[in-house]
Amino acid sequence: MQFFACTNTQNYQTEYFIKFNKMNNLLNIDNKKIIKEFEDAMLENPIKTKPYFEKAKNINSQAVKLVAEIETIKLDIFKTNSISLSDIKNLKDQKYKIPKSKIEHLEKEFLTLKNNYLEIIEKKQWDEGMINLTNNLLDNEKWLKLPIFNKNKCNSEKLLTILTKMQFDILYAENSMLNYQIGRIASSYEPFYMIEAFVMPESREVLLGDEYKAKIFLATYDTTKAPLIIINSKQIPIFDGKGIYKKKTRKIGTHYLNGVIKIKKPGTDEIIDVPFETEYVVK
Repeated sequence: MQFFACTNTQNYQTEYFIKFNKMNNLLNIDNKKIIKEFEDAMLENPIKTKPYFEKAKNINSQAVKLVAEIETIKLDIFKTNSISLSDIKNLKDQKYKIPKSKIEHLEKEFLTLKNNYLEIIEKKQWDEGMINLTNNLLDNEKWLKLPIFNKNKCNSEKLLTILTKMQFDILYAENSMLNYQIGRIASSYEPFYMIEAFVMPESREVLLGDEYKAKIFLATYDTTKAPLIIINSKQIPIFDGKGIYKKKTRKIGTHYLNGVIKIKKPGTDEIIDVPFETEYVVK
């Protein structure tokens, strides 16, 4: 879409206004769904989710506020011209002037929103696309320096279309930022993992002259989310990422222990089953 000065030419048709309105409604619905995803993630893993959820709430509240301010101007255009949304085609010959104070306020809010979003984006090479997208969508100079905002009175239909497109850019930027933050949760596993060294001897008692054998390895566990460990169809308690199994021995001989560890695959809802088995001797 190109942008023109306030003239009597009908470069902005009602159909554009209607299309942007529909897209804005869809973006609003999608943005609310993403916020709901954050809320669900908070219930499942609050420690890992909270820093990104706080940023998401900040992103959402700023966008909602600015979109609402633009909506107030649009409603005033309808009110001033005594026209309802269904009669927008009758605005082609109507004029409206946005007060200078409102234009200056919008320009300031656009710049604030853009700067806040850019601060949230991590300054890494793979985030360059998000930075460019934000700069383009929230370009306050591109929008508010348009001649249509600086005339005494402008065609109301064109003003409504441009204001609605502005809302679209804000909502689209919000949607991109929310998706960016929800994606950061899945990619932030390393900082939350605890690494421990384990030594597993074949036996703790060794006769003189025999070999002492042991397996030595590193093990990691997620400090923010405990696995589910099932033994004999019963869940055992977890402490510091490790299952604690206790059973009173009542019979001499070799005993076998097997079970399964259930853990969610990173970044998905898929549950991974990791089976295990071992044995011990009661003398």
